[in-house]
Order: sequence, then C-alpha cells, then structure tokens
Amino acid sequence: MRTDCNRYRVYKDGEVIDEPRDILKYWRDDLVSFLLPCSYGFEGMLRSYNIKFRGGTGAYITSLQAIPAGRFRSVNLVVTCRFFQSRRDAIRAIQVTSRLPVTHGAPIHIGDPAYIGIKDITKPDIYLVPVAPPQPHEVMLFWACAMTPENAINASKPPLAIMHWPGMVFVSDHFTEEFAYTEEIASNLV
Repeated sequence: MRTDCNRYRVYKDGEVIDEPRDILKYWRDDLVSFLLPCSYGFEGMLRSYNIKFRGGTGAYITSLQAIPAGRFRSVNLVVTCRFFQSRRDAIRAIQVTSRLPVTHGAPIHIGDPAYIGIKDITKPDIYLVPVAPPQPHEVMLFWACAMTPENAINASKPPLAIMHWPGMVFVSDHFTEEFAYTEEIASNLV
C-alpha cells in the first residue's frame, strides 16, 4: 500500500502536507491501511451489459450527511454522477451495481441533483472536469464516492492520515465481477 497508488495525500492535523508518489517515509508499523472502493470499477460491467451512459463527470459535495464513526464526525457525503441514455439503461445500471458492494453498490440518489444539494451539475467540486449539461432524455444516478473520507479527515484533524490522491487509486488484477454479491455469498452472511 505504500507504493501501489500513483500518488498520495498526506495529512497532518487535517491539512495536506505532502502529495508524494509513495509513502515510504511516512509509514510506521502501527499504521493500518484500507482499500476504498471506486465507482469507476463498475463502468466496465455497465459497458459489458451494453448499458448506455455518460460518465467521468467529477465528484460533488452534497448536503447529505455521512454517518459518524468514532472520532470521525458527520461530514457532507461526496458523490459521483453518471448520465444514462434512457430510463431502461438507468434501471439496468441499478440492477448491476446493486450486486457490487466493492464498487459502492446501488446509487444513493436518482434524478434531480438539487434534491441532494448540488446546485450546478456542470461544475463538480472535485475532479474538476468540464461536464455537459444533462439532455432531456438522460437519467442521472449518483453513487457515494471514496473522497468522502477526505472530508472526514479535514473535519476530525487526526495527527496523521494518508489517502490516495483523487483519481489515483489502487488498481487490482481482480475483475469487479469477482466481487459481485451472489446468493452463495448471501447464504454465508446469515
């Protein structure tokens, strides 16, 4: 985990102090690492099912509150959005992603971005890429984004925290579908 992302962000007391290519000089034996999912992981599956969408739209800070955990208090949830060509494509995307908890699972919101506090869908807050406005026939679906923990780090100000740089995530040699939620997995959870 110390060298597998292309770039990292190192935080001291909630503030970014470095954005190195590896974190070898910051690593200590008492640190623990977590792999956070990325919604980009499900886009290949959507394409394999011939679901028509427009993605890569950046990330947005919403008015929705994340659930606090330990020292990490509630912060605004960050989401990504994809524009689906039809209602049928949107429904199929929900069916596919609902089986993929490793890439955030089902969307958390469908439709009007204003309902979750996004004022202008053409202006993302994170991953500042130009976004064409939605077309009248397109359906917007929103998924939770792994940049929400960055908001939590900024708010809780831990002495040290390290995250991947936005968009520079860990890439595995496993396929997303290997982690799909199946009846067999469900029966083992009981």
